[in-house]
Amino acid sequence: MGNKDIVSGDYMADNEHFADAFNYFIYDGEKVIKPEDLSPAEAVKTAIVNKLDKIITTKKTRDVIKTLNVKRGDNITYVLLGIENQSEIHYAMPVRNLLYDALNYAAQVSETEKEVRKTGKKTGDAEFLSGFTKDSRIYPVITLVINWSDKRWDGPRKLSDMFEKTDSRILKFVNDYELKIIDPHDIKDFGKFHTMLGDVLEFIKYQNDEGYFQRALKKKGKDWVLDIDSINVINTFTDAKIAIAREKEGTMKMCRAAEVWVEKGETINLIKLVCRKMSKGKNAKEIAEDLDEELDMITRIYEAAKDAESDFDVEKIFAKLKDEENQ
Repeated sequence: MGNKDIVSGDYMADNEHFADAFNYFIYDGEKVIKPEDLSPAEAVKTAIVNKLDKIITTKKTRDVIKTLNVKRGDNITYVLLGIENQSEIHYAMPVRNLLYDALNYAAQVSETEKEVRKTGKKTGDAEFLSGFTKDSRIYPVITLVINWSDKRWDGPRKLSDMFEKTDSRILKFVNDYELKIIDPHDIKDFGKFHTMLGDVLEFIKYQNDEGYFQRALKKKGKDWVLDIDSINVINTFTDAKIAIAREKEGTMKMCRAAEVWVEKGETINLIKLVCRKMSKGKNAKEIAEDLDEELDMITRIYEAAKDAESDFDVEKIFAKLKDEENQ
């Protein structure tokens, strides 16, 4: 499992974020599902299928799965909710999610069969063969994909999108599994989220927009904060590299992050200019005069570029400068 899978998995395993995602998708942002209504479910499901004289076993591990169990009035809701995090677009995702859902349904049937046999309940021949009685019931399963990629999801959104050209008369009889997906690139109103998940997805959408951070800061105000986990997700899936300086309760004011971001951008641009001059054989003094910059700063960049042996890798040079500052 890669770092992105671990980071997104841990983040979405949080009940607050998990509930927020499903409330956005199912209820258009209304806070119907509460974090306390959720409990962990078994992430690994194994289906054992008897086929003639062979037993076929398949095992699949979900990213995050929880049970929703809530009673409101006379209505009891019990649903299995799963999240699949995608850092890259998966062009067979409808089949993959269909398999996950089928495994969850098969596991429920298997558990029901065990319970029926354990209780010794009298059954008819048909019920005995299936192990599932006429009154037995299973619970619905919903699998939600979250696209963490910097690209809009251009993969199939339903099973039929993966088919070769097929007679429409035949397609009418095909169960067309539909992908349930949150793609930040399609979201127009991030205000429908009620946790920092909305801020994270907004960063994902606008990560290549250089003016986004300043616009967001102006809109959200100087008291806009993000927790360290949210900043970690943003840094993992984008090139933001927001410097983390812990403040109260593990949060960071984004106005300070914006200052760091702008400062970094200015330094990166200066590094690029210095590297271009170095590639033409100029020394630090000549470069400082050409750029009308302080010799001390240009010398630091010049030496870092030489010592890094990075073939003018701007990020490595910047990292070396920051290491020197922290010594």
